[in-house]
Amino acid sequence: FYFYKYVNNHDALLIINNKTLMFTNPLEFNDPFDIAPVFPEVGLSKFHSRTLQKHGQSHVLFGRRRIDFLKAMDFNELRKNFLKSWGVTCFSRSPFILPLWAHYADNHKGCVLEFRITEHMSNQIRANNGVLADIVYPLNVIYNKKRPKAYDENGVITGKSAQNILLTKDTAWAYEQEMRAFSDNSPGIYPFNKDQLHRVYCGLKMEEDSIKQIESSVMDYQKTHGKTVKVERVHLDRNEYKMSKL
Repeated sequence: FYFYKYVNNHDALLIINNKTLMFTNPLEFNDPFDIAPVFPEVGLSKFHSRTLQKHGQSHVLFGRRRIDFLKAMDFNELRKNFLKSWGVTCFSRSPFILPLWAHYADNHKGCVLEFRITEHMSNQIRANNGVLADIVYPLNVIYNKKRPKAYDENGVITGKSAQNILLTKDTAWAYEQEMRAFSDNSPGIYPFNKDQLHRVYCGLKMEEDSIKQIESSVMDYQKTHGKTVKVERVHLDRNEYKMSKL
């Protein structure tokens, strides 16, 4: 399958020339509700006890003091602690979403980079029990009006609940058709597999000098890694509000 990153020309050149992607900490996202789970009362006490045990602290609060303590818990601080070591890089399932060209590709002066997961890559991942190495493997964002729960009724953050927390966004963002790849080491710049970059779409307003820079970087990429990467221009449909390649 294919996935797409909308970027300005400067960032496109960095990605192509360095074969790396920036993984941003979710706390820096522009949507304050992004990766902001609900901490329900059911399971909260057990969740708190498990958190203390995980950090080697015994739970000494009982009765009224325990209730008051739970009510006074800073859930924003809990969210920060959960997210502080995560890095996220975002993509879309389509290269032709008009608002994304305006918001993330420098008002059509930038471009969209097409990445892919091949059957060979999928087989590599299965053979290594899910260990991705340098393969960037994004997951589809889930759009919902309800925020996901941070834990179940036993105060446990399961693998499924953690994934829902990281991938769920408000339905208002559904037009982005977003996909996300994660780094649980830390935010930062990480390499991607050389087979993954497949195509570059140049924006409608991209200047010729910028297109030549992209073409030159792609040519160097092909020489260095022995991989074919196509450079294409997009155009507006004559009758509908949509884009496609020339």
